[in-house]
Amino acid sequence: MGLAIALRFSPNPRLFRAGSRLKIATKTFALETATTAQTKQRKSGHRYATLRRNNKGQEVEYLQYRLWQWGYFKQRITGFFGSDTENAVKRFQHDRDIFPTGIVDAQTWNAIERVSVIVPPQSPQDCDRPTLKPGSEGEDVRDLQQRLYDLGYLKIRPSGYFGEASKLAVISFQQQQDLPATGVVNARTWQALRLSCKAESF
Repeated sequence: MGLAIALRFSPNPRLFRAGSRLKIATKTFALETATTAQTKQRKSGHRYATLRRNNKGQEVEYLQYRLWQWGYFKQRITGFFGSDTENAVKRFQHDRDIFPTGIVDAQTWNAIERVSVIVPPQSPQDCDRPTLKPGSEGEDVRDLQQRLYDLGYLKIRPSGYFGEASKLAVISFQQQQDLPATGVVNARTWQALRLSCKAESF
């Protein structure tokens, strides 16, 4: 019986590799979709339309990608506004002190678009962000706190000192992103925060 259970649940390396490739392909498709939708929106010169359940199209694809960026949407991007998208919108609205209707109106779009530039994920080894933990201080801590504050995880203003409030905010973010919830900001956490690289100087 024990052997049968062990065999049943033993990991399959081929499935694991296939799953990794699928994740990369999904993220690439999501980025291309979002960029196309955003470019189309800018060329049209119009504001985003109000979106609700059963809507579909490129704007819904873009919405789903942005919610994925913020850590609220975990499903495949389809361009259809179904129950998963509605629930993701409600969670996002709740965390931003917006009445959780599940309808993406102007107020919700404004909150979603607080970070308006879509940046492809960078490889952590190309970046120079230090590992941060309670007791750390400096500009990197301030950048971290500002990002967590913008995302709604940190409720106090950035101070540049990594205290208990920052640790709890980091843990909440890591849990949302399916990262080890250690409260320590390593390269993977920087990357998930889209702050893995400092701005380049030209």
